[in-house]
Amino acid sequence: MMKSKQSSSVRSTKPRETAQVRFPDSRTFEAPVGTPLEQYVKVALDDSPVPFIAALVDGELRELTCQIWSDARVD
Repeated sequence: MMKSKQSSSVRSTKPRETAQVRFPDSRTFEAPVGTPLEQYVKVALDDSPVPFIAALVDGELRELTCQIWSDARVD
């Protein structure tokens, strides 16, 4: 592998201990890896009169009990 003469912004690092969830209104919330989706939704949508049982996570329908292991978009 050839090394570039320019410095790169890519570097090796340890895995993050948190995951971020971004909602449609662009708000982003962060919690430890493995936190259930329900906890993110409770904080983000606490004033919603509609109860939630599922959400679209990265385009896939998921129950709120699913754990978030990496950054995700919730719709």
